[in-house]
Amino acid sequence: MLTKVVPRRLTGVYKDWDISDRLDKIRVPSFIINGRKDISQDFVVAGYFWKIEKSKWVTFENSSHTPMWEEREKYNRLVGEWLDGVE
Repeated sequence: MLTKVVPRRLTGVYKDWDISDRLDKIRVPSFIINGRKDISQDFVVAGYFWKIEKSKWVTFENSSHTPMWEEREKYNRLVGEWLDGVE
């Protein structure tokens, strides 16, 4: 089950935006990431991982929402390894 996280301050056209019912339509390999200190905690990201058939999920232990900056070397290595394995 996906948990929809919508900050209370969000208004306008995106306030009710949700694609969780369409994630199973994604047919391309997907690399899903989050940080241990990210607002997108594991309980949020898990639903994406389970609904996207060809997905890999990595939680960066020493990052918040920007592991590409906070753990740059590890991020680049893992993305490279994932890309090498994608057909």
